[in-house]
Amino acid sequence: MNAGVGELHLAVCRRFGDVVRSADGNWDCPSPCDAWDARGVLEHVIGFHDVLLLRPLVLQPHLFLGDRRVVV
Repeated sequence: MNAGVGELHLAVCRRFGDVVRSADGNWDCPSPCDAWDARGVLEHVIGFHDVLLLRPLVLQPHLFLGDRRVVV
């Protein structure tokens, strides 16, 4: 992998983490998609990241169920 691509991915992940922290627990807020709330969007992004990047590296994402952090 090109080092520039890895650095860009890490920067995007950090920015996404900033956005998640800024939600400040408001996971029931609506999203632009009527079928999903903020929690559903976050779970989708984490799941997508898991399938494409973490599983090939034999790593696991951490999810939050309510206020509880779990490893899937």
